[in-house]
Amino acid sequence: MDAGLQLPPEVGVVIAREWGVDCGDGGVRLTGGEDSAAYRVGEVVVRVGPLQRGSAVMEWCHGVAEAAACLGEVVVPLRTDSGASVVRVAGRPVSVWPLVAGRWLELGNPAEVEQAARLLARVHRELRGVQLPPRPEVSYLEPAAEVHDPAGLAGSAEFDRWRDVLRDEQLDRWLGEFWRRAAKQPLHGDYYRGNVLVHDGRIAGLIDWDESWVGAPEMELAGAAREFGEHWSTDLRRAQQFVAWYHDEGGTAAMDDETMVQLIRHRLRAEVVQFADAADPDDDYHARQVQLFSELRP
Repeated sequence: MDAGLQLPPEVGVVIAREWGVDCGDGGVRLTGGEDSAAYRVGEVVVRVGPLQRGSAVMEWCHGVAEAAACLGEVVVPLRTDSGASVVRVAGRPVSVWPLVAGRWLELGNPAEVEQAARLLARVHRELRGVQLPPRPEVSYLEPAAEVHDPAGLAGSAEFDRWRDVLRDEQLDRWLGEFWRRAAKQPLHGDYYRGNVLVHDGRIAGLIDWDESWVGAPEMELAGAAREFGEHWSTDLRRAQQFVAWYHDEGGTAAMDDETMVQLIRHRLRAEVVQFADAADPDDDYHARQVQLFSELRP
């Protein structure tokens, strides 16, 4: 199946049968989405995921969104008559979501960034105490594997060019102790501007829960503070302001400067190991992540 500019016809047939949505002449491909394709079909969005993404983990992640659904900004999937939020078409997971009018949040707009910090605090408060069955697949953000396999690089010879930089036994020890004592709860998993939609100056939707997992809220707060702050800088003042807004809204995560730096570095390393394409010599994005990982070393 080719996830191109038009909604694949075979997906339209299944959408009509399972969700009762008439796809007509096909949907309009939306921008964004790194490993999924999204199409607007009338007043819904159809997402077509990658072959390797399992239905069970997607259903689990959708359950996290539903647990926070009392927050008006949280967008949850539509379910079929049988109760499923995911069906497979030609091996790919397909889900259907309400259409939310809006654009990506503007990082240069302090009012919007403040709203994002406060929304994250409310999401964390809502999800604190929510009990879920174990995630069907271990999240790449869980540090336990790194503790036993420093930098998560064993058997990954393609990452040799970054191996010496990413190895950090001090970070591994720090993470091990942090993970042992940290309170854990469900998290969104990918809280950045592209998943926060703004309409008329207000956040209208928090979308894409596909990376949801159970972890320490400090881990999500640190990553979000970097995403909404000075993205590629070691200057953490904007990140600290994000944290201050989050705490003012009653967020569940504690945070100090050391914790922020180490958890930012953990996420940078985890994303490089999970997503970097070693076959691409021009993979500048992940090379910059490696550089920042090194520059933030305490």
